[in-house]
Amino acid sequence: RAPAGKRFYAVQIVPGTCKITEALDGVRNLYTLPPADVLADASQSLGRLFSEWSEGRTAWQIVRRRAAAGAGGAVDARAGDNLVRQWAAEEVGRLLVSGQAERREAARELALAWSLVTPVSSAVVLETQQQYQQAGLEPVKGSSVPTVPEPSFWILLCVAVAVFAVWQTRQRRRQRAS
Repeated sequence: RAPAGKRFYAVQIVPGTCKITEALDGVRNLYTLPPADVLADASQSLGRLFSEWSEGRTAWQIVRRRAAAGAGGAVDARAGDNLVRQWAAEEVGRLLVSGQAERREAARELALAWSLVTPVSSAVVLETQQQYQQAGLEPVKGSSVPTVPEPSFWILLCVAVAVFAVWQTRQRRRQRAS
């Protein structure tokens, strides 16, 4: 098991499968560089990774953590279910790193509560009510499954349309000027 702060990097430098990476499937601190980037130019991809480690370089890092209700003050807003599920998935991974039985059980309970597929939980695909009854399971409530895009998707779409419109307007002006 990897200590909590250590990271392992898998870098594909030739086409094909890697038996070692396949065997390490599910290891929490294993990061892979996108193979398309590495295969195109390994030195550029590795150089970018190494530059991230240089001293004095600032980097953005996303950190999700549980906060008490109302901790955000007047701007406190309910997080979307997708964001909470993402936090839950990361929390399950964090709990599993220790290897302790109690934390593994807590991770399993959290994964089941949020209907996540993780190394300690799984998914069963059943199609009919009879199959659910035979398996002794209950269907997941439709309201707990995200089917509508988050509001951020619509905001991003509007921004993209606005940027495209501005770009088109500038292109037309340049064509008229020349």
